[in-house]
Amino acid sequence: MRAFLLSLACAYLRSPQVPDAVSTKHHRVRSEDKVRNMKKEDLLLFHLNTDDQLNRTNETGPTGGVHMPAYYGKLFIGTPPQEFSVIFDTGSGNVIIPDSSCLVGGCVNHNKFMADDSRSAKDINLEGDLVTGNYRDMVTITFGTGEIDGIYLQDNVCVNSNACSTNRFIASTRETASPFAHLDFDGIVGLGFPALAEGPGFSLLDSLVHTGALKKNQFAIFLGDTQDEITFGGYRPERMMNPNDIFWTPVTKEYYWQLQVNDMYLNADPTGICGQVWGATGGKCQVAVDSGTNLLAGPSAVYRSLQEKLHIARDCSNFHTLPKLGFMIDGHNLQIPAEYYVQRINSVVGDQCELFYLPLDLEPPLGPLFILGDPFFRSYYTIFDIEKRQLGFAKPSQQQLQLSALDIKGAEDQPLLNIPLHKFDHAK
Repeated sequence: MRAFLLSLACAYLRSPQVPDAVSTKHHRVRSEDKVRNMKKEDLLLFHLNTDDQLNRTNETGPTGGVHMPAYYGKLFIGTPPQEFSVIFDTGSGNVIIPDSSCLVGGCVNHNKFMADDSRSAKDINLEGDLVTGNYRDMVTITFGTGEIDGIYLQDNVCVNSNACSTNRFIASTRETASPFAHLDFDGIVGLGFPALAEGPGFSLLDSLVHTGALKKNQFAIFLGDTQDEITFGGYRPERMMNPNDIFWTPVTKEYYWQLQVNDMYLNADPTGICGQVWGATGGKCQVAVDSGTNLLAGPSAVYRSLQEKLHIARDCSNFHTLPKLGFMIDGHNLQIPAEYYVQRINSVVGDQCELFYLPLDLEPPLGPLFILGDPFFRSYYTIFDIEKRQLGFAKPSQQQLQLSALDIKGAEDQPLLNIPLHKFDHAK
């Protein structure tokens, strides 16, 4: 017996006394980890406006509550999978969800990732090396209306049981109460190009493509009158009024889903806005198609020009005679009706109207940039072709369709992964 104990003690003394990188994740309080390297990021396009922000941009506009729509679906992370509600955002590149160590501010009343409950979770630094000890890489991300601090993790990330990849992501250890405490969804899934992600392995879209999880390297977004969805692996022809009328245009910059617009139109009349604002860079509007922005946004100069040309009556008296706002792309005038680009508010003094637009002046090389948010998605079924680096648009059909992923076929009859989206509709 004594010989056994001696041999055990000798074996212990010979064992290297270094932390086990995998086991260090268990029961660690991640919010108390110390900074090894801190990274600063701006999530420029993701925006959920507040009442004060819109009112500051329009001194002559209404002062009532502001509409804040957003559309979110499900995501699963870990082994076994943990469920989260997320915004699918084409204007960013990372997966961001709250961490279990975030207990105050914007994390309250949200699902949080329990890394200790996942057999496949790993605490990592930015470059993918495992965290040992109490020092790790961290990141601070500022949004249009708030801020988070986060750490890096790696785990199995799934858009459903048949479409998964090992992915790196950001788990927030702090979130400001505004706006996150007031939002129904837990986090964000960035569906922009990999250049928008923190680094290799962080882009879920890139991972799904390279692992072959998608039957076709496309996804599509539909925001309808009664149904909303995002479809991975292709698109649904039934969502279009005429599938033969899809208009394809190339992506001009692989960062955001960015395209080039010859000019903005009011009905069939050109405004000359693109030449005025983008004259120094070729005279064509640079436009991002962004599902993470709930309105139209862009240069202050564009905002002032549209205000002057549209003449939106504050009391909504000319609402039904307002023109369609068009974007001329390769001879196609893609138009948004007034019901989507005008914010109409019911108040005690009657209806009040204003341009549903956020002035956002991005400096070069990112700007000037115009952002097509929810008003555009409600006007066009939008297809994102990852392989061919192009965008497809078609007028939407409002027919009721099956929302489940089961038995859904798309173009060329391939099976599709379909995720119903739920509308978060909050008035301040």
